[in-house]
Amino acid sequence: KALQYALTMSEYHAARGATLQEANAVTNYSVLGDDAFLRDFESARANARLALQVIEGLVSGDDPQRTARLAEIVAAHEQQAQAYATILERLAADDVAGAAGVALPVELYAGEAELAADLDQAAGEEERRLVGAQHDMHASVQFSGRIAAGVAVALAMFGLLAGFVVFQWVVRPIERIGQTVRVIATGDETARAPIEGTAE
Repeated sequence: KALQYALTMSEYHAARGATLQEANAVTNYSVLGDDAFLRDFESARANARLALQVIEGLVSGDDPQRTARLAEIVAAHEQQAQAYATILERLAADDVAGAAGVALPVELYAGEAELAADLDQAAGEEERRLVGAQHDMHASVQFSGRIAAGVAVALAMFGLLAGFVVFQWVVRPIERIGQTVRVIATGDETARAPIEGTAE
């Protein structure tokens, strides 16, 4: 989400930049009359629309107020772009008076500050949520590590106990039998291994 909000702000600034390019193209055409500025206007208009569409895709369904503010901004942009297009048409027809009479929206990005603050707040909340989740995950990993260490100690103690039992029940009787065999090997055929259980 934090990346989504950062991308939204980036696209928002791209839309604002394209809107300024629209205004510059209209001004340049009105002063210089070069048709290249008409193409610049159409290109800037397309770029602004694209950026606003990307923002709509990122914000839609996220928050009703944020979506409403964005809809106002998109509608205001379309009004302004249409007004610029009308100015360009009238200038192309040499109707300077008609071009001067076209009213432009005063506040294109009226909801800009609120939208930017809202997106910043949402990004901050998402960042705090992610930090909290990371903290919880770190605590979980530490707890798992403690459990693993406890299991390892318990297994080591079990291994020592099992080794002691094997030594007492298996190795000792074999050692006693081995001692008796050595005594018999020296010639004492009366030697006997002590029998203490069924292992012998």
